[in-house]
Amino acid sequence: MYVASQLRQNQWHLQKDAFADSLIPYYLQAKELGKLTLFFQAANHLLLDRFPPLAKRQHGVTKLSAMKKMKRSLALRIEVSALLQGQVAQEFLPPCYWKEYMSITADHARQLQALFFCLAYISSNTLKY
Repeated sequence: MYVASQLRQNQWHLQKDAFADSLIPYYLQAKELGKLTLFFQAANHLLLDRFPPLAKRQHGVTKLSAMKKMKRSLALRIEVSALLQGQVAQEFLPPCYWKEYMSITADHARQLQALFFCLAYISSNTLKY
């Protein structure tokens, strides 16, 4: 039981890291425009929408501290990754303005599109066998 929960937790952290890394070009764009406060507000909304705090932590101070910890770790991950990958990330310009990309509706549409892509891939591979 403990091993399974550890594996799930590690997978969850990998998903959060991939999510944070996907925001780096938009972070750099917002930084150039001087809109970092608005960027991190939008990033936190997306983070809590994609990765809500666990049900155990839904009450009182524990919920607030877990949410603060998640927000701080997201901000730290984005800022450190942007510093490390700054030159590389600037070569890949974001396809749209950061506010358009970071709306919850746009994020849900991207998740739905990825789900359809995965389902199409799975169904095409299962038909071959």
